Amino acid sequence: MCLRVLDIAHGRPARDLPVHVERQLPEGWTVVYAGSTGQTGSVDDIFSAYAGQGRANAGLYRLTLDCARYFGLQGISVFYREATLTFFLADTSERHVLTVTVSPLAFTTCRTNNEQR
Repeated sequence: MCLRVLDIAHGRPARDLPVHVERQLPEGWTVVYAGSTGQTGSVDDIFSAYAGQGRANAGLYRLTLDCARYFGLQGISVFYREATLTFFLADTSERHVLTVTVSPLAFTTCRTNNEQR
């Protein structure tokens, strides 16, 4: 799964935005990815380091973007401290692209399919 984050308040990619992804297992949530977006506002494959796999297993996931830190470093206060998305992956053969737009007062998201694996 590829993550793309756009800062619509400034009309640019959201560079260095902290990202945290977890997967729900019977014993609770486990970290899949912890890092930040790159220069293009992207994380090319959030599952690449997960259990040595290049793709996710089917299941329930939770993605959290730390908007307070991202905008706070720019001296901007935010309404939504975090943008948290909980989603279920059923078909892991498709390459999913998750696009999120963020601003100090709003966020929105869209998932598309990029290509078959």
